[in-house]
Amino acid sequence: MALGAMVALGVGGAWAQTGNPTNDALLARNEAGRKEAFRSLLTQNRYACAEVTVLFQAGLDPRRTAYWDLSCRDGGPWRISIPAERWATPTLNACGQGTGPGAGPCFRSVSTSAPGLAAAAAAAPSASCRTACGSQPQSLQNACLARCASGSTIQAAAPAATATAAAVRGRFGFIYTAEPPSTAFGFSSGKTDRLAANMDAIRACEAVAGRNQCRVALDFPNACGALVQALTTPPVQVRRLASGVGQTREQAEAQALNTCRLAEAASASITCRIAISGC
Repeated sequence: MALGAMVALGVGGAWAQTGNPTNDALLARNEAGRKEAFRSLLTQNRYACAEVTVLFQAGLDPRRTAYWDLSCRDGGPWRISIPAERWATPTLNACGQGTGPGAGPCFRSVSTSAPGLAAAAAAAPSASCRTACGSQPQSLQNACLARCASGSTIQAAAPAATATAAAVRGRFGFIYTAEPPSTAFGFSSGKTDRLAANMDAIRACEAVAGRNQCRVALDFPNACGALVQALTTPPVQVRRLASGVGQTREQAEAQALNTCRLAEAASASITCRIAISGC
C-alpha cells in the first residue's frame, strides 16, 4: 500500500553513501530519530503506531530501494520500501503477506553491498535465532524474527508429536496477548515451574509489544492451550483473539476456533487461524 511521502530529512553530504537520499537521511539520525520518523509516517497515513518497538534495516536491493522492517506497540509487523528516487512514495506491506522483497520475509537482510549500511543498521538476527524461528509455525515466524531483531532469545519449537498432544499433570502454561491489531503474543506450555511459565510468556509478548502492553489471556495448568487470531483481508490485520483450553491440543484448538468463528459469524471477510497451541 502506498504511503504519503516521508517528511524532508536534513542530511549532510558525508552521509550520502547508499544512493538513496531518503535512506541516507534516515541513517544520519540516531535510533530514536529513525523510530520517530517511521512512527510519524505511519500515523500521518492513519496507521496505529503509538511507539515503534522494533526497527530493523533489511538493506537495499540492486535498484537501491531501501527496506525497513518494524513493529509498533499497537500494530505490525510491517515492511516499508523506500525507492531510491528523491521524494518517491514509500510503500507498506504486512510482513509475509505477499511476494517479493517488499513483503518480506521480514527481519532478515536482503542482499546488498552498499557502503555505510553495516555501521548504522540494526544487527541481523543470529543464525541460531533464525533457525529457531524456522522451527515455529509459519504464522509465527515474522513475530519470532522481530523478537530476534530486538535481542530476545528464541527457543526452538519442539518437534511435532506423531500422536495428539495431551495434557500432563503438574505442568503449566500461559498465553499473553497485546490488544489487537497488534500481532504480539507470548506462549508457554509444559513447564514444571508455574512462575517460569508465566514469565516466559509475558517476556515473549513484551519483546514485540513493549513493556506493560500485554495481558494474560489464558492460564492453563494441567491442560493444553491454544490461541486463534481473527484476520481481516485485505489488508491483513488482527481483529480479534480467542483462546481455548482442553485435555488435548486438538480440543484446545477446536474450542478457540469455535469461539472465534461465533464472534465473527457475521463477517465474511474474517478468517480464524490458529496462531499457536501446546500442552
